[in-house]
Amino acid sequence: MTMIKQSKKIFVKLTKKQKEFNKAFEDRNIKEILVGWWARWGKTWWVCEIINITILKYPGIVWLIWRNEWDDLRKTTLNTLLKVFKVKWMLEWDHYKVNYQTKEIQIYNWSKILFVPLKQQPSDPEFNWLGGYEITFFFIDEAQEVSPKCLSIIKSRCTEKIQEYNLVGKWFLWCNPLKWWLYDRYIKPRQEGKLKENKAFIQSLYLDNPFINHLEYENSLADSDEVTKDRLLRWNRDYDSTPWKLYLYDVILDLFKDKDNSDYDKPDQYYISIDWATEWKDKAVLLVWKWLDIIEAVVWDKCTTEDIKNKALEYMIKYQISTRNVVNDHVWVGAWISYWIGNWVYKFNSNSSEVKIKQSDPQLYNRLRDQCYYILKKYINKINIKAPTLVNEEKYKAKIIRELDVISQVDIDKDGPIKIIKKENIKKAIGNSPDFADAISMRMVRELKKRDRKKPFYYIPGQNQETTT
Repeated sequence: MTMIKQSKKIFVKLTKKQKEFNKAFEDRNIKEILVGWWARWGKTWWVCEIINITILKYPGIVWLIWRNEWDDLRKTTLNTLLKVFKVKWMLEWDHYKVNYQTKEIQIYNWSKILFVPLKQQPSDPEFNWLGGYEITFFFIDEAQEVSPKCLSIIKSRCTEKIQEYNLVGKWFLWCNPLKWWLYDRYIKPRQEGKLKENKAFIQSLYLDNPFINHLEYENSLADSDEVTKDRLLRWNRDYDSTPWKLYLYDVILDLFKDKDNSDYDKPDQYYISIDWATEWKDKAVLLVWKWLDIIEAVVWDKCTTEDIKNKALEYMIKYQISTRNVVNDHVWVGAWISYWIGNWVYKFNSNSSEVKIKQSDPQLYNRLRDQCYYILKKYINKINIKAPTLVNEEKYKAKIIRELDVISQVDIDKDGPIKIIKKENIKKAIGNSPDFADAISMRMVRELKKRDRKKPFYYIPGQNQETTT
């Protein structure tokens, strides 16, 4: 490879948003930059310009460019980067070399650009394979498709040439108007004025785009619904009009508004639903219900089966709750909780078959978990969340909204039973397990399997059984 001769300075006329991006790039206090721009903005071209400048200015640095799939990387970002090289008089084999087998570009001054598909592998859910990388900067296109855990791991690998050139390791994220985990980490804090100093969110509306006809774009959305207009014209991410979402955003917000359910069947019936922490990695949630009103809630970041059992028994005695009205996640060690509470506890297994209800619900479901989430659509307008520990804790309220908002039906274009988004995909979307959403949906199983209520059953302390009064 040969050196590039020094040429005259090139002056580029930047748009307002490109100047804002450059300012964030040069700010040493900012390490994370999320950019939300529209199509035909030249956003990929501009980040490729930044990559080109830095690899020539700092010999030996390493850029990582990522996307969920290699084929998408090759057709989009790599293709644009090669066009930028051509415009800047960089010649292949003289100034750079592309290796499609190792998915990298070697620059003449020993800088590197690595292309890495970040699709999570079932055999390595913790992304241990990322530990061997030493990088300087990284750029992720369609960042909402990448797991936040993955980003946290690779962020720690920004060490290459950092001290030698007195640089600040930075990561750049591009996204479209979907919510997912980016909403809570960047967009909502920016809206509330609480975004941390080391983060930047640069948003561009269609009016900021000098490359499109603004009037024509507005007219193209004239027949759209108000939610679509609000998102696409004003980039309001609080609303996601994806048609396969199960619960409307406004309906989820109404969960925290008091509703009168006194005219519905069995309003004085009490229930408990328990979603325990899988191998103690997630939160454990216990909800106490007065029919469809959540009146008590306990959340553990870390707990034992003994903690959950004692709290469940405490509320069963307090509200005289039948063990038949207790729904417990029965998978793994949850079986011990079911055993200690009582033999008549409903042992919820998300992978079990659907509950057959021929007349009232002719739909077919993939499994019980899918059925409960889908039936929740029928009852969600009636649910009240009155528990003080949730209403007064904004973080819990935000968590419930975020978890329910991402619940959606999958494979809607295929024949077969109804399927709901998998839990691992929810974790990827929002960065945590849907603990509250699972506990709420589990309550629906008692509406599916209403047993004989002519005889009241109550828990008697010291006896692992039910006794009629």
